[in-house]
Amino acid sequence: MFEYYLPGNSIDCRDAPVGDDGSDAREHHETESNVVIIVGANGSGKSKLGAWLERQDQDHVHRIVAQRKLNPSEFTPLKSFEVAENYVRFGLGRPGRKDVYKWGGESETTKLVDDYDDTLAGLLAERNNISNAFREECSKADAAGRSHPPAPLAKLDHLFEIWSSIFPQRRLRERDSKFFAEVNVDGGVRQYPAAKMSDGERSVLYLAAQVLCVPEVTTFIIDEPEVHLHGSIMSRLWSALEDARPDCLFIYITHDVEFAATRQTDDRYWIRGYDGERWRIDRIEPEGFPEPLLLEILGNRKSVLFVEGEQGSLDSKLYSVLFPGRYVVPCGSCASVLERTKAFRALSSWHLLDAVGLIDRDFRSEEELASYARHGIYALEVAEVENLFIVPGVLDAVSSHLEFDAAHKRAEAESRVRSVLEKDFTVQVGAAVMSEVKHMLTMANIDRDDMEGSLQRAVQNIDIPAMQRCATKRLRGVIDNCDYAGALRIANTKGLVPEVGKVFDMKGGRFPDLVLRLMRGSQKEALRDAMKPYLPEQLRDEVGDRMMQLEIDESGGA
Repeated sequence: MFEYYLPGNSIDCRDAPVGDDGSDAREHHETESNVVIIVGANGSGKSKLGAWLERQDQDHVHRIVAQRKLNPSEFTPLKSFEVAENYVRFGLGRPGRKDVYKWGGESETTKLVDDYDDTLAGLLAERNNISNAFREECSKADAAGRSHPPAPLAKLDHLFEIWSSIFPQRRLRERDSKFFAEVNVDGGVRQYPAAKMSDGERSVLYLAAQVLCVPEVTTFIIDEPEVHLHGSIMSRLWSALEDARPDCLFIYITHDVEFAATRQTDDRYWIRGYDGERWRIDRIEPEGFPEPLLLEILGNRKSVLFVEGEQGSLDSKLYSVLFPGRYVVPCGSCASVLERTKAFRALSSWHLLDAVGLIDRDFRSEEELASYARHGIYALEVAEVENLFIVPGVLDAVSSHLEFDAAHKRAEAESRVRSVLEKDFTVQVGAAVMSEVKHMLTMANIDRDDMEGSLQRAVQNIDIPAMQRCATKRLRGVIDNCDYAGALRIANTKGLVPEVGKVFDMKGGRFPDLVLRLMRGSQKEALRDAMKPYLPEQLRDEVGDRMMQLEIDESGGA
């Protein structure tokens, strides 16, 4: 069982664990996990919180700060283990007050720590002590005619293992107090010293050495564990260090929500605010909401927009440009958008962030869409997001950019869309019917005591021929009347955009890629205005005004 403290939300905890009224200003916590995660946005007082945590027990808390020098000497200066360890922990060769010696009366959150050599020196000294004791034991065994005991492992051996596991193509070595890496190159071995390592390599060496060199049952405060580390190695490194020191508690203070989500612990906190004197810290205990996603969202302070598609998909790219004032969260399927939006809005009193969902219209009825809108989930005025790329105004803007005749290109695009719908007529009608059937079954009132009977009655109320006639009439009317806007509203096929792209001599995904580039450049206003009428009415005001305000803020204008 591990113990730790956090500041009380209502008491000034800047300097001491005890308030002016004599009451304990700290909140005591216990955990069976050796990991605690504290997430906060930039400016939320994360580093100051780390310093406060260190002050609660300076003898048993070791804080690894983000401001550190990563420039080891070519040869590590030799010191005794005790002296080196004390320098790492207290800033001098014997135990003492960290605020006086390690921080030297300077800011505990801004001083640049320079203890790389001391850290490595401590591990070298510990190995020397173990080696001396082992040789003495072997001498005694020889004198008594006994076999030698097995060679013990030093902390330095664990350091080599951890470093090489993070960089499997390289090996960490030490010879004559000089640390270096080895890598196989062209059938041979190339060596380079620690001072010539990459930032990531030197950071892994430093962090692993820091964690290994301190005494047992230490509480680590890790301020910004992501600094100088690539995302691909960050989680693996800290997992390896947690495994190497199961006797220690790791408290991570970070804004990197992706890393936070990788830690296996129930002890997660959010720094909601800091006024210079007091922190407002809430425990993250969401029910029924994906933890990694919640952590990701809490790491920013924007309103949230849940959308279909995956990270990096066409959906997320377009919505990020259209809604710069919102934090866009791709959810995959429409069902996930519905689920996550409802769940997040149910927690609104806790996180205070506005959240809405945005889905494709597909073949959904107005009744179905109205039911979603009551939960803050709105649909496009086109069948699917891809159709936004081929609305009339977008075609005109692209034609202008490419110096084509806009009227001619629009007419050609409309003709191609009608041809696609005519070709896929039966498929489109069938998809429309299936969508309506699914919705009716979803809304059916199923009696648990008479499940079979109530389900049969629900099915009987579904008039598929009538649905088919209605869908056929609607689609036929769009085609026969050359209703391009109507076609985009009901045409649910991925083939439209590539087909329209051919009008501009572009294949595959080149056309939407061009539109996205233009939306970030010369045609951004025209394209934004072209798509705006096809967005939900509830979100249209956020397109343009908020973008313009963002541009003003970034340029420093009034």
